[in-house]
Amino acid sequence: MVELATILHPELEKNISPFAIERATELMKWLQTNREKFGEATSILKFYSEEFAKRVKWGEPDHNYLHSALITEFFQQTGLDGVLYPSSRVDGKGINVAIRPEFIDANMRLEGVAECLIVKRGKKIGVEFLKLAWINTGDAQFNWKVINTPEDALALLKDQLKSMPDE
Repeated sequence: MVELATILHPELEKNISPFAIERATELMKWLQTNREKFGEATSILKFYSEEFAKRVKWGEPDHNYLHSALITEFFQQTGLDGVLYPSSRVDGKGINVAIRPEFIDANMRLEGVAECLIVKRGKKIGVEFLKLAWINTGDAQFNWKVINTPEDALALLKDQLKSMPDE
């Protein structure tokens, strides 16, 4: 099991994904059990989540990420495996996960990848899968499958699920 520090905004409406809202709701319930520390804890969470979600333009100095880098470093030193935090590229409305490489090497394996095209027009975002690939233990390269239609993608995913061992 992966143990992550979780950085979420204490104002529930600022956590856009259902996962983030659920986690933030549970966290706020837990924090309310200690009323004397509630205000301080929510202030810290607000600061952390806003630092992680802060939009930094390409080419700006790296020191704009200093707070989030220091917070992440602190959590890594406590023995946690990584950090779950708001995405800066979508103004904190998405979630990113950073996991220590040592944890990944010891506990995870790459099984598949997808190449896709993401198109944004106004407020609409579309994702088009171009290729899918899986790699089996011992293989040296991916076996790419080109996707021409949504049905191709669905068929490839179903085939892969059938061939995966139950663990």
